[in-house]
This record gives sequence, structure tokens and C-alpha cells, in this order.
Amino acid sequence: MKLIQVDFVVRDERAPIGWVFGTFMYDSGSKAKSGWDRIIPVGLMWGNDPKLNQASHDAGDVPKESWINPRAEQIRKELGGLRPNWGWNGRLNGPADNFISACASCHSTAEYPSKTGMTQPMPNFEAGKWIPQDDSKTMRWFRNIPAGQPFDAGSVSGDYSLQLMIGMNNYAAWSQAQKPLLSRVFSRSKYTISDDSLRAGPHIDYNNAASCRSGDLEEAKK
Repeated sequence: MKLIQVDFVVRDERAPIGWVFGTFMYDSGSKAKSGWDRIIPVGLMWGNDPKLNQASHDAGDVPKESWINPRAEQIRKELGGLRPNWGWNGRLNGPADNFISACASCHSTAEYPSKTGMTQPMPNFEAGKWIPQDDSKTMRWFRNIPAGQPFDAGSVSGDYSLQLMIGMNNYAAWSQAQKPLLSRVFSRSKYTISDDSLRAGPHIDYNNAASCRSGDLEEAKK
């Protein structure tokens, strides 16, 4: 196992999105003795630069809500390849991340239920540069969505946490998987279970309830 990248995020009300993202990378050219001392910052990002569309980028504009470490930029250029920037059009992203996105852009899609992919549609490589399929649609991924608000209307925000989004979706899948088992258990009693989400637990009719037999659960598992 080799250390490539370390990410962090800090809550900060001064940022347009309410969060500040940052990432570190391993610098193999460093003379430091410790491997941890060879970790250098790639940059910081506190917004998605929603005004930096493809036309602005082509005209020479650069991100104003990202900072890229000059040493990290030097390493990127020395490595060559087809990666034009760390993140989309000069925004921040880590070396293990997809350059068609950016730290805050990707994490802004954290929501439940998930309705949108984490990155824009794959751009086309034309005349030596990457061109978005439809820049008006691409910029949807580069909005400054305030902390606590979802990417899509009607979803619940994961507040820029993809881990929380995965957890919420996994819980929903687990809940659905339990419904057949619970239905079998409660069908043998005078308890009733609603069709609503299990988040609030089964609905019990206390006006006409009997104690659930202790053997019901084990019998239902057979």
C-alpha cells in the first residue's frame, strides 16, 4: 500500500458554500526523511466558481475560489499526460480524483435519494483540449449550493458528505430488505406495520394489540 492523497474539509461560514475543502499529496521528489513530511498541499477550495464557464476559461479567466500550490502544479506538469488541471478548468481536485470534477463540486451531490451523478458528463477531447458536451448543463455541477441544501429539489441534503449520502442510501436499502421479514412477524400478531418508511419504526395499534409471541421472530427466519 502506498500513500497518495489525504483529504480534509472544514466547516466555515465565510465560504460561499459553508465548507472549505483541501487535499494533500505525496511528493516523491521531496528530500524529507519521513514519508509524512513528504506530504504537501495540493490546494484549497471554498467555492465552485459558478461564473467560470467554458467561455470564461477559454478567455483566460482562472478560479477565484480555489488555490493551487505552485509545487503541486509543477509536479502535475512534470508528470505529463492528458490531465490539463487538477480539477475542472483549474479548480481543485486531488491526484486520485477525476479532473472533470472538483472537490466541492463532487461533494455537493451528496443527497438522499441520490438523483444526480457525482460528475458532469464526460467531456470530449478535441483539438488537444477537453470540451464539455453541453456547458450549460456542466455548470449545474459548479453551483455554490449553501451548506445543508440538496443538489436536487425534493431530496434531503447530505451536507457535502458523500459518506453520509452512502450511509443514508444503504440504510434505505436495508430498510426495504427488512419489510418482508417484519411483515411475516407482525402478521402472526395483532400488531400492524404501515407501508411507510421504517425510519419511524412499525406502526403499532395499541387499541387492539396483543403481546408478540417470543417465538415469532425465530419462526419467521426459518
